[in-house]
Amino acid sequence: MESKSSSNSTLTYRLRPFIQDDIPSIVPLCNDLILAKRLARLPHPYTEDSAKYFLNVVCKSENEQVWAIEIITKTDVKTNVTLIGAISLSSSRVESPSTDTTASYEGIQDLVLGIWIGRKFWRNGHATKSLEILLSHVFNNSHSVEYSIVAEVFDDNVASMSLLKNKFGFKRTGGKEATSMARPNEKNIPTSILRLNRFQYWKEITNVERKVEIFTTGS
Repeated sequence: MESKSSSNSTLTYRLRPFIQDDIPSIVPLCNDLILAKRLARLPHPYTEDSAKYFLNVVCKSENEQVWAIEIITKTDVKTNVTLIGAISLSSSRVESPSTDTTASYEGIQDLVLGIWIGRKFWRNGHATKSLEILLSHVFNNSHSVEYSIVAEVFDDNVASMSLLKNKFGFKRTGGKEATSMARPNEKNIPTSILRLNRFQYWKEITNVERKVEIFTTGS
């Protein structure tokens, strides 16, 4: 999946499968305690073995699809390709039946969203653009199945909460207590369950120009 800027910018975003050659880029991005504390499944410290497990186990899971987020910058003399993060969708069950007020029902399939951007790339709109590409692909290209995108966000992760709710129209439908591999002494981290369906998504982007080109081959 790929999207080019609609302006005269030379910046292009691409979502593609991870490969073994990504390990040297993954480790320094993920070996960041501030980033890891915002996520449930990112260990700290993050080593080359951690990256190998991610590529060989997580990325090959039958229940989860994971894409590398790349930015491609072109000039008159060269092209720079930089891996900046990851985004994923999982069909794993949302474990919050007692507090999620709009749990999935027959005919709707939950897809659990995951995303992280390396900290040195924060505050540049990269997460917003990556989500635009993925959500457009899910909601505009899936006609045989109706999906609900679910995000579980720690309540103290204010930036991610604001991004999902204010930029894309996710609604808080429940809460739970969760854990983080990088916060071993915190066993009950308050966590919000956010949801977005096709109709909320379409409503949110009404009258907003979003020129997104989707290449399902990931190339």
